[in-house]
Amino acid sequence: MKDLSEITEYIDVTNEEKATEKVWKVCKRHGKQVEKALRRMRNIFDKPFYLIPNNSLLGLVARREHLKEPVLLLVQSICEHLNKALPMAFHRNLPKNENDLNDKVSALIQSDRVEFEREHPSIRFACTNVIPDHSTQDYELLIESKYLRGSTSPTKVRDGIAADLIEYPQQAHILFVVYGPEHQIYDDDKYRREFENQRRCTILIVR
Repeated sequence: MKDLSEITEYIDVTNEEKATEKVWKVCKRHGKQVEKALRRMRNIFDKPFYLIPNNSLLGLVARREHLKEPVLLLVQSICEHLNKALPMAFHRNLPKNENDLNDKVSALIQSDRVEFEREHPSIRFACTNVIPDHSTQDYELLIESKYLRGSTSPTKVRDGIAADLIEYPQQAHILFVVYGPEHQIYDDDKYRREFENQRRCTILIVR
């Protein structure tokens, strides 16, 4: 609504309702033009006997990336990054405790912060090391790290995740980074579904 109010200042009408309607018509016309351009692009370049490059515009459209919420695209990028980087970070020495794990997660996210901000400009990105473990500025995304090791059972981590789901704002998306190098979780999909079916959250299990 704030952005819409700023746009209406440039519309040459005195009635706010008419200004809003004029902006809506411009946006609708623009949307139709974009759709027409995408259809033409697919007709020209989408060949049934050729692979579509993942990072191409055609590939993004084919995967319907444009329909995903910006915060979900950010979660996807962070998951891909942590899934590769965490096992490398702890290849020789496992985290001493959950605080040590959080320090590494924070460092890894911060190291690619510029890239995250460039790829996801609509999210005001900034990490904090307060509860929750990490978050974006407007708390659109909350990140909690869980360390599953030794005597820490999957049930205990599950209880911790369940408590966080109740505690944090419903409008926020929570990314739970569960680091379990000892493979205590036997069915990753079942473990994830148990929580992801309840509310806006993503469970990333890293080993």
